[in-house]
Amino acid sequence: MGGHMRHLPCLYHDGMKPPQMRYVGSSGTHATIDVGWGRCTLQDDPADH
Repeated sequence: MGGHMRHLPCLYHDGMKPPQMRYVGSSGTHATIDVGWGRCTLQDDPADH
């Protein structure tokens, strides 16, 4: 395996463009990202720093 990896275009659920973010919020060690068809909740663990 040598050389460069070729960049492939990303295809999203509609095949054309990335999802539009409807809501992004954070408070302390928690964050939420809502893209309409799904939600991602993140939590920071200070012990990992």
